Amino acid sequence: MKSLRVNADYETELFYGHSGAAIMNQSLEFLTFFLETNPIFTAKKYPPAYFEYIESIVGSKPTLISSGEFKNWWGELRDLELERKLNSKVTSSELCISQLKECNIQIIHTLSDYHAPESQVPMIAKNPYGMSGQKFKLFTPEALISEGPEWLKKSLPHGPIILEPLLKRQKDFSHFVFPDEKVICYQNLIDHKFQYRGTLFRDIQKPSIQSLAFYSDIDPRNWETFKHQLALIQNYYSSFPSEFGYSIDSFTFQGEFHSQIRTLCEVNFRRTMGRVAYDLSSKVASKLTWSLFLMGKSQGSKGGFQFLHKTLKPILLNSENESGIVILSPGDTRFEIFLIKARDEKSGLECLRKLKELLPDGEFAIEL
Repeated sequence: MKSLRVNADYETELFYGHSGAAIMNQSLEFLTFFLETNPIFTAKKYPPAYFEYIESIVGSKPTLISSGEFKNWWGELRDLELERKLNSKVTSSELCISQLKECNIQIIHTLSDYHAPESQVPMIAKNPYGMSGQKFKLFTPEALISEGPEWLKKSLPHGPIILEPLLKRQKDFSHFVFPDEKVICYQNLIDHKFQYRGTLFRDIQKPSIQSLAFYSDIDPRNWETFKHQLALIQNYYSSFPSEFGYSIDSFTFQGEFHSQIRTLCEVNFRRTMGRVAYDLSSKVASKLTWSLFLMGKSQGSKGGFQFLHKTLKPILLNSENESGIVILSPGDTRFEIFLIKARDEKSGLECLRKLKELLPDGEFAIEL
C-alpha cells in the first residue's frame, strides 16, 4: 500500500517550483489520520496519547512512514501546465468575463492592460497563484489613483494581477464536484483577511444549496441565474480529468437594494478543506446531521494535546453524548482544528458556545 503525502504546499510547488516549509504540510496532514488506512508519509512525531484518541474515534491508529515512494494527497502535481491553468485565478477570471459577463474585473499582465475603474469603489488586487486570502492588497478609490499604477509597476514583473471591486461580502459558500460528478454544497467561514476558518453543514445527509441557512434570504430569481452560471462553470472544468475533484467558490454580497450572488470567486482544482470537512463529517458520527469543521488559534504553548483533551473533556463526542467535539489536531501545529457533530443546529450551537468558553483565546472566526 503506497503511502500518502499531504502536500498542503501544493500551490507553492505548482506555481513557484519549490516546496513550502514543512510546517505547511504538518499543519494539515493529521486530518488523514481520521480518513485513510494507507501509511502517511511524514517526518513529524506525534504523541502516543493522540494516536490512542484517534483509535477511540475511528477504530484504528495511523501508520507513519518517512521514506520510500508516496502519492500526493492534496494536489496531483502530474500535468503541471494543465494544473497551473486550472488553479490560476486568471482562468476563473477569464470565465467570469467571457461566460458570466462580469465586466468590472481586470486581468492585468502589463501596465497597459490597466485602466482606472469608472466607479469610485474600493478595489482588491489579487495574486492569481496564491491560496485564498494570500497576497491580496486593498485599495481605496483615492489610493488606487495615487498609488495603484506604481504598485502595479513593481508587482507585475512577478506575474499578472487580478483587479476587481471589493464587494460588501456577506456569506461564503462552495460547490465541490467529485470526479464522478457528484456535487455537494456547504457554507465556508472566512475571516476578515479572506482566509478560510471552517465549513458548516446544516444537513450532512443532504448537502445541497437549499440547506444553506441564508438560502431563503436571496431572491429566487437570483438563485436561478446562479444555477445557470454554475452549470456553465462546471461544464468547463469537468471537461478536464481530475483525480480529486474541484471546488467552485461563491459568495453573497450586499447590493444596492438587496443581497446579490457572486457566482465565481475562484476555483480550486484539487482537494479542498471543504471536501475534507465533508469526508470527516460523513465518517465520524454519521447519524448526526449537523456538522461544523472549525479552525482556531494554536494552544500548543499550554500543553499540547493533553491540555486540549483535559480542557474539552466535558464536551468531547463519545458514546454517551449525542452531540460533541472531536479534536482533530495534535496540539502542536499552526492551528487547532475541531469537528463539532450534533443532532440539530440548536445542539451544535450550544456545543460551539461551550468550546469558545473553554478556549477563550481560540480566536474562532465564527459568524454562522
